[in-house]
Amino acid sequence: MRQFFITVAGVLTALIIAVFVVPVIIVAMVASSFAPAEEPLPDQMVVTLDLSTPIVQQRTPFFAFADTHTTLTLADLHAGLKRAAADDAVAALYIRGGDGFVNAATADEIVEALAPFRAAGKPVYGFAQDILETGLADYQVLAQAQTIWMQPTGSFMPAGLSGRLPYAKQALDEIGITADAVAFREYKGAMDIFTATQMSAPQREANQRMVDMIYANLATRIAEGRGFAAADLDAALEAAPFGAHQARTAGLVDDLAYERQVLDVVMEGLSDEADFVALADYAASRATATRDANAGVIAVIYGEGAIMPGESTPVSPFGGEATIGSDTMANAILDASEDEDVKAILVRINSPGGSASASDQVWDAIRAAQAKDIPVIASMGSVAASGGYYIPAGADLIIANPTTVTGSIGVIGAKFSLGGLLEKIGVNVDAVSSNPNADIWASDIPFSDEQRQRFSAWLETAYEDFKQRVAEGRELSPAETESIAKGRIWVGMDARDKGLVDRLGGFSTSLAAARELAGLEVDAPVELRAFPKPKTFQEELFGLALNAEAAVRTLTLMSALADHPEVSALVREITARDSAQVQHRARVPVVQ
Repeated sequence: MRQFFITVAGVLTALIIAVFVVPVIIVAMVASSFAPAEEPLPDQMVVTLDLSTPIVQQRTPFFAFADTHTTLTLADLHAGLKRAAADDAVAALYIRGGDGFVNAATADEIVEALAPFRAAGKPVYGFAQDILETGLADYQVLAQAQTIWMQPTGSFMPAGLSGRLPYAKQALDEIGITADAVAFREYKGAMDIFTATQMSAPQREANQRMVDMIYANLATRIAEGRGFAAADLDAALEAAPFGAHQARTAGLVDDLAYERQVLDVVMEGLSDEADFVALADYAASRATATRDANAGVIAVIYGEGAIMPGESTPVSPFGGEATIGSDTMANAILDASEDEDVKAILVRINSPGGSASASDQVWDAIRAAQAKDIPVIASMGSVAASGGYYIPAGADLIIANPTTVTGSIGVIGAKFSLGGLLEKIGVNVDAVSSNPNADIWASDIPFSDEQRQRFSAWLETAYEDFKQRVAEGRELSPAETESIAKGRIWVGMDARDKGLVDRLGGFSTSLAAARELAGLEVDAPVELRAFPKPKTFQEELFGLALNAEAAVRTLTLMSALADHPEVSALVREITARDSAQVQHRARVPVVQ
């Protein structure tokens, strides 16, 4: 048995090394040996922005050795377009979109980033093959162009915004699963899809307000860009979907052409050496050329994903969502506050929430930085709700996009009882416990009345703590805090009116605020210093090796366990009985 596990460990290690580590090392060596030097930018160019390319907060560090600047970061979006506005080599901007990859808050970010380019009087061109049904935010960006082309056979498909939620209570009842939830308070409806059959009145009120406000912002930005009334957009959406010719008649696009024809028109009047350059490549190249050793330092800490205790995880190249690890983010803030060069800390949050205690850990780190007289500015992305609002509640300044989903000041807890399902499939659960309350987390039974009371009291304490953080940070009375809490979500525009947000704007607005609070001149050079420091390729590779080592350690432990006399005897007994075609199942009580 021991030899079996040792053999498995050896084979697994060899496979990991052969399949993952060795190819990566070889590719890295080849890339570093033969990758051509970065080509200089042309003397005349048209910068391109493809809306189907994600705009990320930070580059994924893995495979950084092969980075060809094709990843567009949030900072690159704003800095690149600002530089392009003043760069004589940049003749125009070409935007391609319509596929529905942009959400409302990201559209607001792009529109803000476009402002200096448009103010410089440089032409902005837009092209869409189609505007898909989810492409209204894409169209908001395209509407900022002086000329929009659509493919002659294209379609305009958006008909408005609709928020639809599936309610699964009846399905769960059918299979014997019960969701037992406690929420503070009535607007905190994350579990309603499991405990109800339709929206509650408070949920409907909040969701309808959110959809109305997001649409109003989209319609206003589109109408301003296209020069028509918001009512004209309403009329067009009422008639959707329709083809490219009707889109032109309605004033939604200016002309019809294939993209190859559009590209020729965009290049007219430019030199023969002129070329198209992706905004990500342009921003990275110009950033390298314009670094200033005397620049003031603003620390930037990014938080992306659900909030969890421990270490953050980035978006993996093999799949998986990013998470905010409270240890990682809190330590990044503390490290930034220890850096003598740092004049201000900009915390960028894009999170739907998560662990209350993990959120509180990061909130405390912000408070510690402020105790050293370092201003902390919070910049909100598409969503900064629940724990995503808890973290920056005490920041010196909070800035959100008009359509950022924020607030949700409340807590919720639940467990699923699988007892009915287990009974339906013939599984009987029996138990022993060390204490009368030991089965409070058991998954086969619902809370007892007494347990539910304790569970509710525990959550209410967390809710009161959350409200206290908000009241202190926003200088609100307990009554004022309760009136805007109750678990209700707000869009950025409403959040500002309710006192939860100080200003509306995106990353450029947040950076200007950081300059202001740091006492830096408006045009003074600034270095954005990321905390924690991004990992190198070698560090990422070492992480793979550690994972492989952990697998080997687990198998080695299993081999040692297999050598235990009682375990070996049990295995031999089961093997012997199996050979006699007698089935055995160990019935061990689950201790939780």
